[in-house]
Amino acid sequence: MSGEGGPTPLSGPARPSAGTRGAQGRPRTSTRLPVTLPCPAYLGDHRADGRPVLPAVEALQLLAAAVHGQDPQLDVRRSRDAVFLRFLAIAPSVARDEVWIELAPAEDGSAGVQAALCSKARMGRAGLVRSLEHVRAVFGSPSLAPPQHAPTPGPGDLPAGRAFSFPAERLYAELVTFGPAFHNACGPVLLGTDGARCLVAAPAEGEGQDLTAPAAFPRLLGSPFPLDAAFHLACAWGQRHLGRVLFPTGYGERIVHRPIPARRRLLCQVRLCEQAADRATFDLWLYEEDGRLAEAARAVLLQDVFAGRISVPAWVQAGCARSERSA
Repeated sequence: MSGEGGPTPLSGPARPSAGTRGAQGRPRTSTRLPVTLPCPAYLGDHRADGRPVLPAVEALQLLAAAVHGQDPQLDVRRSRDAVFLRFLAIAPSVARDEVWIELAPAEDGSAGVQAALCSKARMGRAGLVRSLEHVRAVFGSPSLAPPQHAPTPGPGDLPAGRAFSFPAERLYAELVTFGPAFHNACGPVLLGTDGARCLVAAPAEGEGQDLTAPAAFPRLLGSPFPLDAAFHLACAWGQRHLGRVLFPTGYGERIVHRPIPARRRLLCQVRLCEQAADRATFDLWLYEEDGRLAEAARAVLLQDVFAGRISVPAWVQAGCARSERSA
């Protein structure tokens, strides 16, 4: 999926819901931006609970573009305190006034801007209208808390312990069952006791699988697919070591050092930070082929949002003797 830019899908003028704009165009209170939600064919490959839903990585592209449109000087490649609250179903018939982005000052008083993707929902037989938040993040402001986890691994490092290895094709056939547009771990997948490792890809947009995002989604953050594939590796780790199917629900901080272009392969490193019975927190790194760090995300939280209703195949929990090797 190519291109670091692309036309913004935001349409119509901003509607201040309260107050006015501050210095450098940053909101003093909150501003609502109507969104024409793109619905390219490839999003049909991203399904949860049987329906196509907007990937969190694409929602972050929309939010970054909205913030950039209001303040081009703000560094939207740095974001923090992201929360993925609920799925947003994709449908061509979504009305223009049913999805929007709310911009507001960062709650901690920093120079960042908090952006939230919201929608209108009708509840119950009476059709009462309710506003729902789907994805929220603060852009343009560094984290106030320094990282407290293990040092950044190099591109040649392997997960600790005895690594469990299997082809990426099996990852998508049995563990992360999205459609072909989201098969961007290239394999082999290596799962260790403290993390995972795999090659991931930024596919060529507009080719092969009708990845038509350049005309639909902005690309200020580079290709969204390598980070999405990193989430898949963390999900596989959860199935191996927790026996749960975990979905990403947010992160502490993300830095896009070099926006990843299309037709690029990268090495993904995933390191476990904390774990519980139904959740785990990871740090993620994406390295270019020459070893340079392209992107990193800290304190990425994955949780079992379906409360154990999705079963985990026995082979990934028990392992397979001929697939295991010493790291």
